[in-house]
Amino acid sequence: MLWLRETIQTGHPAFIDKALDAATRIKTPAKELERRYARHLTDTTGNTIAAACFGTDDPDMLTEADRFCIRTLKGAKSDGFGFDDDEAAARFREHPELVPHTLENCLYELAFHHDLYRLRNAATGWDGPPELYARETFTISLLAEIRPRHKAEAKAVLSYLLNNDLKNNRHFDIILENLLG
Repeated sequence: MLWLRETIQTGHPAFIDKALDAATRIKTPAKELERRYARHLTDTTGNTIAAACFGTDDPDMLTEADRFCIRTLKGAKSDGFGFDDDEAAARFREHPELVPHTLENCLYELAFHHDLYRLRNAATGWDGPPELYARETFTISLLAEIRPRHKAEAKAVLSYLLNNDLKNNRHFDIILENLLG
C-alpha cells in the first residue's frame, strides 16, 4: 500500500493503473491497512498529523478534475515534470464543453486549482498530478485569448495577475494586450 501511495504521487497514469491492479490482490481492506499504518506512525514518531493525513491521496480521493486531466493527457509528451504546452492545449481543446469561454470562468477554474493545491499540499505534501498543472497553464493561456465582456471582468483578471505574481509569466504581456483591447 505504501508503494501504491508513492506511485499515485508520481502522477503517471500507466504506473498508477498497474499499481491499482496490484492493490486489488491485497486481501486486507485498505481502511484497515491505513488504520494500522497510522497507528504505527503515531507510535514510532509521535506525529499525529502525519497519521491523520495518511490515505488522503488515495486514488478514490482524486478529484474529477484530476481524472479528466490524466485521461486527456494520457500518452502526451512529458519530460517527467510537465507536458508540452502546445500539445496539452490541443488535447484540452478537444473537449470544448470543458474549456472556459469567459474570463470569469477562467478565474473560477484557476481559483479551484489554487484551492485544491493548498488543501492537497497541506494534507499530504503532494502538489497533485502534473496533468493538473498542465490544465492550469492552459487556463492561464486562455486569459490572453478570451476578450473581456466588460470592464469589471478585465479588472478582475488584472487583479488576479498581480495578486498571484504572474508578472514573469510568459503570457503576461499578451494577457495585458488582450485586456486593453
